[in-house]
Amino acid sequence: MKIGIIGAGKVGGALCKSLQEAGVNVVGLTAGTEVNAQAAAAKFQVKGFAANEELAASCDVLFLTVPDRLVGEVAAELVQPFSKKKEAQPLQGKTFFHCSGSLGLEELQPLAELGAEIGSLHPLQSFASADVSFQGIYMAVDGMPNAQETGQAIAELLGAQVFVVPAAERKAYHAAACFASNYVVAAMAVAQELMSKWTPTPEAGLAALLALFDGTARNLHQSKLAREALTGPIARGDINTVKAHLAVLPPKIAEVYKALGKETICLAEANGTIDARQAEALASALQ
Repeated sequence: MKIGIIGAGKVGGALCKSLQEAGVNVVGLTAGTEVNAQAAAAKFQVKGFAANEELAASCDVLFLTVPDRLVGEVAAELVQPFSKKKEAQPLQGKTFFHCSGSLGLEELQPLAELGAEIGSLHPLQSFASADVSFQGIYMAVDGMPNAQETGQAIAELLGAQVFVVPAAERKAYHAAACFASNYVVAAMAVAQELMSKWTPTPEAGLAALLALFDGTARNLHQSKLAREALTGPIARGDINTVKAHLAVLPPKIAEVYKALGKETICLAEANGTIDARQAEALASALQ
């Protein structure tokens, strides 16, 4: 299997590094500019290609690890040189994946019309750098049957767990990922803003909260359902504390508190830690 990577950012770089560590032949990569491609190629000790079509011609499997908005554009550009060839299906035998969590397969369809297998393979992970490992993470696969098989094989080589998310359901899948990652960061930023009033620096405020966050994360790891890790005033039906919080929070933050609180009521009721009467009283307080 000869693999190429179009896009040498955080995801592309992490994928390149992990594939190499798994013993997979990474032929090379491209980037937004030839200078960036050569810099990334030197970093990962692979060949830097000046043009995407040259890389595609040298590989069996291509990953498009570009921003979502560019996936369709890159695919369309790849089609141009290959559509001029004499063969009816010049991309037959090649497989193209994008790594977007929210996109379906429409953006890659022009490649399929030239004989390519197309699919998506999305790592359910946040990438702060190219040093992120794929070992033990989950990857969502979709695509044409052969592409799915190839994607599953690659995920297994990376040490990842693979599961299928159909194209029609990708946006809902991606929204779930946003709740577990992006919105957790947003909630922590709100908490840091509040906590920093009593710590020497905002950094110290975050450090104090991370100790609490780590304990919550440990509880989640020990739970079969996320709601089983729920604690706090709503979980125990403490309406007076909820009202006291709302009385001192800035209006903007209070609205966030109310929105999350309403969902927390549902979890507490499902856990059986509050009854219907308590749930109704809490909901009224959060109006």
